[in-house]
Amino acid sequence: MASKRVAQSTVNWTAFAQKVPKEQMAQFNAFKSKSDGYAAKVAMLPQSLPAINWAQYEGRVAVPNMVAEFKKQYEAVSVPYPKDIYTTKINEQEKSEMAEVAQYVKECQEQIVQMKAELVRVQALMPLEDMNMEEYFDAYPDEALDTFARPTMWPHTPESQPEYLEQMEKEGKFDDAH
Repeated sequence: MASKRVAQSTVNWTAFAQKVPKEQMAQFNAFKSKSDGYAAKVAMLPQSLPAINWAQYEGRVAVPNMVAEFKKQYEAVSVPYPKDIYTTKINEQEKSEMAEVAQYVKECQEQIVQMKAELVRVQALMPLEDMNMEEYFDAYPDEALDTFARPTMWPHTPESQPEYLEQMEKEGKFDDAH
């Protein structure tokens, strides 16, 4: 009946559900049931408005030509179905965004390969609790304390180092208390 008035494209709920994370399935099911409810309400509506029995009103209304005038005005009213001007714009935007999405996916795949290689490297290492300082320095040269090349002050946090304090002073991030 009213299905001709509804947009021609339908939602592929199966493909949509596959992209929803498991922890959000309850919200997805609520959204789907609400959408199905709206579609059912629209489907129950008739294709066109019910016809008015003008002869019935002509016999009951005392004012002459009033019903004829109403009928003429009623038939003159035309509510056009809105034109779809957005689907083409959305499709064009989708095509332009798909190039960015493909680039992002490619970058993510490269990161995954790098992370897997790092995971293999870390799993091949000796457990941290079994390492001595030299082995830790060899395994993690950027994180290990190097008292000769990069001497630090206790408690060896970035905030307690003279370079950090100088940098914060240059940037004006200190108040009167410092």
